[in-house]
Amino acid sequence: ADLADVNFVGNVGSYVSQGVVFLVFGGVVGALAEDGRRISAEATRFWELSTDLLCTVGFDGYFKRLNGAWERTLGWTTQELRSRPFIDFIHPEDREVTEAEEAALTSVDHETHNFENRYRRKDGTYRTMLWAAKSTPGAELTYATGRDVTERKRVEQAAEAARAEAEYANRAKSEFLSRMSHELRTPLNAVIGFGQLLELDDLDTSQRESVEQILKAGRH
Repeated sequence: ADLADVNFVGNVGSYVSQGVVFLVFGGVVGALAEDGRRISAEATRFWELSTDLLCTVGFDGYFKRLNGAWERTLGWTTQELRSRPFIDFIHPEDREVTEAEEAALTSVDHETHNFENRYRRKDGTYRTMLWAAKSTPGAELTYATGRDVTERKRVEQAAEAARAEAEYANRAKSEFLSRMSHELRTPLNAVIGFGQLLELDDLDTSQRESVEQILKAGRH
């Protein structure tokens, strides 16, 4: 009976030990699952609330997933954007460079940084987008994030136009001064030269004062 009690206690201890392990392991798994759910929820919230345009694009040229910033920025619904190749929404003048960049992205170890092109809004206007992207050839997907820099480009272009206008005005001023200096110097040299000749003549006081005023004004 005593031996049986010992075996019973030993078995119970073993079961209890295993139970503790299972409880601890289960707690870790539960905590990891909870962290996974939290991270997933945060990622989904970030995806939907991001002001940047986030998307995945298949190597077939079609959007696979888009966040809400696309519709807020361009006016197209997600369904409309996914129903056509993405190149259809790009400005005709930007399509060739965009296709070249997309082809490079499908190769190994290529990343896109600071790539600009123009996307057509539903109202027919265009917005300038600045892109960063990376592809996963195995999954045949490109992950991209775009930022609307239309207003920044407008400000930069206005500043560049103002700078060019100021440079043109400065050049025009310099050319005007150079030309006027040349145009004035020739006749004034003649005036001063003839005034100096007059000084050599036998002049009365009034005449000499007049010649001196001519020379003074000419030299000034």
